[in-house]
This record gives sequence, structure tokens and C-alpha cells, in this order.
Amino acid sequence: MNKQANSMIRGTARLIGENLKAVLPFLFIYPVFNMIACSVAVKLLMRLAAGIYGVTYIGQDNILGFMRAPSTVVILLILVLLISLSHAAGIAGLVYAYTMRVAGASAGLASMIFAGLRTAGRSLLPWNWTLVPLVIVQTLVQAFIPTFVLKYFNALFTPGIIHYALFAGLLMAEMLFVFAMHFYVIRECSFTAACRESLRLIRGRFLKTVAWLAVFPVLQFCVNILLSAAAPSAAGIYRAVMSVLAPGVNIAVLTRLFADYIEKDNRQIDLSREPFANHGRKPWSVFVSAALITALISVYFVQNAQLWKQAMTSREYPVIVAHRGDSANAPENTYPAFRLAADGRAEWAELDVHRTKDGVIVVCHDENLKRISGADVFVHDLTYDQIMKLDVGSRFSKDYEGVRITTLDEALKVLRNMFVQVEIKPEDMAEGIEEDVLGIINANNMHDQTAILCFEPGPLERVKEIDPSMKTIYCMSLAWGSVTDFPYADMFSIEVNSITRELVAEIHERGSIVFCWTVNDEDSLQRLVDCGVDGIVTDDPARIRSALHETSRGGGFTGILRYCCSLMFHDGIIPV
Repeated sequence: MNKQANSMIRGTARLIGENLKAVLPFLFIYPVFNMIACSVAVKLLMRLAAGIYGVTYIGQDNILGFMRAPSTVVILLILVLLISLSHAAGIAGLVYAYTMRVAGASAGLASMIFAGLRTAGRSLLPWNWTLVPLVIVQTLVQAFIPTFVLKYFNALFTPGIIHYALFAGLLMAEMLFVFAMHFYVIRECSFTAACRESLRLIRGRFLKTVAWLAVFPVLQFCVNILLSAAAPSAAGIYRAVMSVLAPGVNIAVLTRLFADYIEKDNRQIDLSREPFANHGRKPWSVFVSAALITALISVYFVQNAQLWKQAMTSREYPVIVAHRGDSANAPENTYPAFRLAADGRAEWAELDVHRTKDGVIVVCHDENLKRISGADVFVHDLTYDQIMKLDVGSRFSKDYEGVRITTLDEALKVLRNMFVQVEIKPEDMAEGIEEDVLGIINANNMHDQTAILCFEPGPLERVKEIDPSMKTIYCMSLAWGSVTDFPYADMFSIEVNSITRELVAEIHERGSIVFCWTVNDEDSLQRLVDCGVDGIVTDDPARIRSALHETSRGGGFTGILRYCCSLMFHDGIIPV
């Protein structure tokens, strides 16, 4: 067993070393091409879909109707197909290089690129479309899922059963056809035939294949954990580098297994035609490829001209917004949390309001008080006196035992030297709450220091009808497109995973400002600063303020470099 393991490790290392001259540039060049191609496709097709549906932005108020429209479904399927083919081209280029080496031939950078593009072109044929779901599964395994999506998913399903069962099923299917791309590339057969060949090859070797393919990711994970504990800055660099290099190592391991299994079955890797070897030499092929790449880059730069300009410009640090007060260090939405926030930890404070049975506006996030007090009761069913009997501090810490719910009036008196975001919850039983909230704000002479925030348009529209001069903030868990076309918002508060440079630049161009919620880790701060957000909403103001001042505000070359890196590693475009 040890002899086999040593042979496998040495064989994989030799395979990587012998192909390093072509594979290493490919691992850096192709993700850039992939990012540009996917970015252009996403923006053009999403704008087309929104235009056909008749909207200029996508948010939580119109996303369901937009996604159900037949035209949207068709365009999204086309988009999935194009992105899948782009990813498949990258995988095919690596598979081609390693397999050629195993067969005793060689592949250069140009032949890898043409092999990938030819594979993508072949995949447009209907009988090869089975490749698409396989590539989608590979993408899903790596994909970044926004926290708000996971929250809604977990609320609808039992993640311990359905979530993990679905993931295990997709992973199982992926492993059964793990060698399909090798057969598809080197034999130029249909992808369905390649899948059948993969099933035959992996029969009786499934567990061995899974074990070997898990070795490098597990090792990579362990190194990341150790670096994160010992040197967080080095861990960030390590993750960025490995996001580029990991596909090359993973496919090298897979190709070594492929060659080993082929040999043990007394079969041969049929490279008699040396697929694609001459395609790079044909003038028409070079011309078409160069024209395609030039067109993609030109469209991309036109789309992002304003963003490149922004990346060259230095910006001020965003302000800190204490989410429900300093809720990391005191019970959320309570007097102690607001007191800590007011002690210089933040410029803004955010709080949530509900109305009691007898009409008192109190500060709490949930309409049901079980989470913070243990009592399974609703705010609108209790009088103010009844609510004041509930302890909302001891569940946070024994040090805060006896802390009570705060009224809006009390909270504003603590926060009188700050700017405040007051979030109105749009429940039916809260009809008329807008007038009450505005009355309390004006009674505390905080009209110019306060903005009304809501996730739905109704309350914001009513606020503007009552007092057009009151500032409003549209809070968005999902945001894309010209969100400033929303008519009742002066400002925007957008979930961190929906923040992009393009979105922030458009909001700024319309003379508005954008807050980002909810940011509690330091890893995303540099990206948010580079995006140019105006405010960061956080549960831990002191920690985020300290981390924020360690980030760079500079533009110039470093700003451009960070812009390119974040496009590849964050903004929804996954490398090869």
C-alpha cells in the first residue's frame, strides 16, 4: 500500500513538474479570460432579461416575479450554458496538457487554450449538453452562497437532512463521472459516451478515487486553519494563491489516477490523432480566437470604465454603524448597547421598532420576544407595563441580568449625538406606526440626524407622504441594476454579498450613499473599502473600526491590482 501511495505521489509530482512551463501560465491567464467572458455575459444577458421584464433593478420586492417570467427562465438557461462552457474550457485545457504528457507527447500554452476553446465549441452541440450539469455541480461545490440565501433555505428546510443529502447526492454523481472530461477531450467522442467510459473505468475503484481526490483539499484546509491561527495576513495570501493553483493540482491527481486505471485495465490512451495539435497553426483559427478575445476585452473595459477610474482614486474610510447598538458586547437594542455605541465606537446606530398593545414604540428586532427573553409572546399582544416585566439581558450574559426593553424615546436620548437608522417592520398590525415614530423623532429634535429604514416600499412611501424631508433608507437583501430608480429611498443599505463596485458606483453617480450590512469579520473589509461603500453596519463597532484602519485606502496601481483580484476571487466569477 505504501509502495502504491509513494508511486502515486511521485507520479503526480512528476506530472506537475513536467507540465509546469505550460500549466502555470495557463492557471493565471485562463481565469482572467474566464472572468472577462463570464462578466460580459452576465451583465449583457441580465440587462436583456430585466429589459424584457420591464424593470431596471432587481431586489427583494420584484425578484419572484422576475424569476418566474418565461423570458427570464430562457435567458438564465442560456447564461448557465455559457458559463458552464467557459468553465469546461478551462478544465479541458488542463486535462489535455496532463494527458498528453502521460501518453508521451507534450502540450504548450497555445495548444492548451485551443484545446479548451475547441472543447467548449463541441459542447454547443445538443448531444453534448450532458456536460453542463456536471460542470454546474463542480461550480456549486466551490460556489459562494450568500448568508441571506442560507438563512431562508434553513428556515424552509431541515438542513441536517435535505441540505446534506442533496450535497452528498451531487458529490456522488460528480465522482461517478469524474473521468468523463478525460475521455471527452482525448477521444472527441460525445459527452454521453465519455460518461459511460468513466463509469466503466471507476467501477470497483470508487472509494480509492474519492480518497485520493480528498487528500489535497484536506491538506489545503489544514494549512489554512494553521495559518489563520498563526498568521492571518499570510492566510489571506495563501487562500488567494491556492484559488489559482488548486485546479492544476487537483486535475494532475485525477489524471494520474486515470492513467493508472487505464494501464491496469490493459487499455491505452488513444492519442493517435493528437487532438487539437494543428488547430493553433491554422490562420483562420488564430484570427477568430484573437477577434473573440479582443471583442470580449473591449466590451468589458467599456462596461467597467467608471470602475477602473474609481479604483485609481483614493477614498475616505466608511463610517461605522452600530447594528442594534453595540450588540456584540451588550444585549441587542438595549440601553447598555446604545450607551457603548455612543461612547465613540460608531458614528451611526441602527435600531428596530415595534408598537405595543397600548401604542408605545419600543425597540426590539423580533416581533416575538422568545429569542431575547425566553417568553413566547408578541409585542403587539402586550402592554408596555407587561413588556417591562421581561428580562432581556440575562440570556446574553449574567452581567446584564435585569436589563429591560428600551423605548424609542429612551434610545434617542442616549443617541442624541449620533446619526440614527430607525428600522420599521412592515407588519399589518403596525398600521400608522410611521406617524408615531416620526412624532418621537421630532420631539427629540433629531429630524436631521435620523433616517427611516425598511425592507419594503410601503412604509417608506408613507414616511415620504407624511414628511417628504425625512431621509429614508431602502434595505436590500438582494440588489442588482439601477436600484436608485426605487422612488422612495434617499439612501440604500445592502447586504454584503450583493455589494459590487458597479452597484456602488451607480448609487454614487445618482448622488446617494450606500451602507453595507452586516459585517462582523475583517476579511471582507478591504474589498468594501475598495468598492467605496459609505458605511459599514456591524455588531462589533470597536473591532471593525480597529480592523478598518489597517486596510488601505490608496488607489493607483495597488487599487487596480486589488480590483482585478477581487473580481476573480469574489465577485461571482469562479476561476477555472
